[in-house]
Amino acid sequence: MDTLAHVVYGATLCSQSGLAGGIRPPVATRRWYADWTVWAGAVFGLLPDLVAFGPHALTYWLNGGGGDGVYWRSIQADTLLRYYWMHSLVVSLSVAGLLWRFRKAW
Repeated sequence: MDTLAHVVYGATLCSQSGLAGGIRPPVATRRWYADWTVWAGAVFGLLPDLVAFGPHALTYWLNGGGGDGVYWRSIQADTLLRYYWMHSLVVSLSVAGLLWRFRKAW
């Protein structure tokens, strides 16, 4: 559910159709699924969990489930370290600061 929450938060808070675009009048002819910023926000919301758990999940499933079939039991320290770093406030603020700094150039 944490991953799903990240996707929903990203799409809602960082898209023109979501809360971030709420100061503009709605466009009646445009649906939320046609707004590219919704999908970009969803992908960036998914990114912390994908980077942290993606390599481990892929390896786990390619190896047939690790024998005991319990995914969470097979998580190693490096996976948790990636999880902690990707969910770090320092990393989040750094990326947000860079985006804010260079947004005019884009």
